[in-house]
Amino acid sequence: MKDYIKKMFEWHKYPINAVLHAIAGIILIFALWNNSWMWIVIAIIVAVIGHLIQETRGHKARIDKLEGKRKK
Repeated sequence: MKDYIKKMFEWHKYPINAVLHAIAGIILIFALWNNSWMWIVIAIIVAVIGHLIQETRGHKARIDKLEGKRKK
């Protein structure tokens, strides 16, 4: 369980991802209050975009690290 919680925190360590998840949470609360499937889907898309941005940044950092090792 500790590893799962640690991984969850690592997923949300980038500020842009955390902000997009906060926005998605607000949209989701609004959507559930109004029973709107369209807004629920929008909230999920916003959260997924946050994860994609984080993964892209993490991937770029890994590539830069590997290229740095190759140049040495």
